Amino acid sequence: MATDKSFITLLEAVDKRTRITSTGGEIVTTFYVEPASAAPAVVSRLLGYVVGNGINGAPGTTTSYDRHLPAADYDYPFYYCVEAHPTPFDRRSVTSSPAMLLRQYGGQAAQPSDIDKALSQPIIFDGPQSRAPDGTHTNDNSPNMCGAYVEAIYRPLLSIYNGPASGTGATPQNAFDYVDPQFHPCSRTFPANGVPGEQNSFVLQDVLLRIPVAVPNGGNSALLVTETWQEFTIRRVMCPTVPWDTIRQLTSRINGQKAWAPANMTVPGLPNNTFPQGTLRFDSAEPIMRTVPKSFSDDPTKFLTAADGLAYTQSMQWWDIIYTFSWRTTYALWTSYGGIQGQTLNGPGYIPWNCDWYIGADVGLLAGAIGGFLLPGWYEMTFEQPTNPIISFNTRRKYLDAEDPALPINKAGLVAGANHPFDQLFLIQAP
Repeated sequence: MATDKSFITLLEAVDKRTRITSTGGEIVTTFYVEPASAAPAVVSRLLGYVVGNGINGAPGTTTSYDRHLPAADYDYPFYYCVEAHPTPFDRRSVTSSPAMLLRQYGGQAAQPSDIDKALSQPIIFDGPQSRAPDGTHTNDNSPNMCGAYVEAIYRPLLSIYNGPASGTGATPQNAFDYVDPQFHPCSRTFPANGVPGEQNSFVLQDVLLRIPVAVPNGGNSALLVTETWQEFTIRRVMCPTVPWDTIRQLTSRINGQKAWAPANMTVPGLPNNTFPQGTLRFDSAEPIMRTVPKSFSDDPTKFLTAADGLAYTQSMQWWDIIYTFSWRTTYALWTSYGGIQGQTLNGPGYIPWNCDWYIGADVGLLAGAIGGFLLPGWYEMTFEQPTNPIISFNTRRKYLDAEDPALPINKAGLVAGANHPFDQLFLIQAP
């Protein structure tokens, strides 16, 4: 049994090609490492790693999550390594061919079982004078004469994390929690609610308090309304786990009780870096599992080594997650429902998601309105509870609040680092 006298004997940067454009760019840096069997370790360091909760380490030994960021380019520090291409190369010759089947003269041809056995053995590109097929040195005076070129590709990764990068409380690894915000314009065309001159509600409070009545207009194209909003996405990368409990509790909920000022995030162009109350809805999460090589032990600073001293890799997984929100950006007057206190005209301001366009109706003299009409406009829609279909002030709105204290994630209060339930989607240790 042999062990390496020097695991990595040489590491050089031999070439760098930079292509920068107004839409991104790419940097390709080529490293040379000896011996060639050390190339997997270099690749693992280039791509980074994630550990925590036994996901990529020994089960039960890790109580917190950690990510080691990919290598960044020195001249362009926001360019991170996203690919690595190792190619073994013997400097003494054009190629280096490690022996997998012993050469035979006049003997029997190799059998399928011989081929299977050969293919299951390590392919050691360390030069014919450096190692034998079993991994032992054949010449201690001239080891590691075959190396590997590792081509590392760097691309931009723009983060909107604004936490401290240095000093007390610095957590630069969390920059990977708020990545690449994207805005996509969306719209929908729908029939306006209500039919002018009709009142068909059996709920007495609707007549008394001027609550808008939802009545389909029968597809009359003259009463179609178009609204627009922004689909807002944030991408997370290198997540140890997916916070499924948080995702399922917040899906289809809005910031109904207060505005959301994202923690440690600065969204470009967002006024006051705040989503006004009721205007942001969490729609979905798209987790994508990534599998990359790892050549580290439970202690991330040490390499995994086989009994004969060769480095080898293991499979490591992390998750990339795309969160999709809908931000309602319509700016107009709108009427809020106030229960027995009646309604209040608000704005102009951002229209909350609980509002729909209402075509207006003749509500009669009991409403006390001028002319007995509700004017067309944006109204907060409420729905009666089935407890009392005749007269009931126990109503609910279209969308539930993310801040609802009945949610399990809110019962114990927000965890450290979160200002709003939506912030818990971005915590590295979120449930």
